[in-house]
Amino acid sequence: MTATLRNQLAAKRGKVKYRIIEELSARGYTMTRVAEELELSLEAVSKVINGRGNSKRVLAKLRDIGVSEKFLFDPHTTLEAA
Repeated sequence: MTATLRNQLAAKRGKVKYRIIEELSARGYTMTRVAEELELSLEAVSKVINGRGNSKRVLAKLRDIGVSEKFLFDPHTTLEAA
């Protein structure tokens, strides 16, 4: 997968960031809680949710929490599906 495609997928995630935050909230999570559970900075989690990064760990955690796959635009699973 090219860097361009990874960036395009992240940008798509950035467009639905409020849906991701809504899904986290509905499950009792905040970005801070996700960061704490992963022992990452809030900035690292925020970058992924806002579409400026593609951390496998953060995307896997969002998936585990129950965030809908249609909002994740995960380049790691997109690559596997291609």
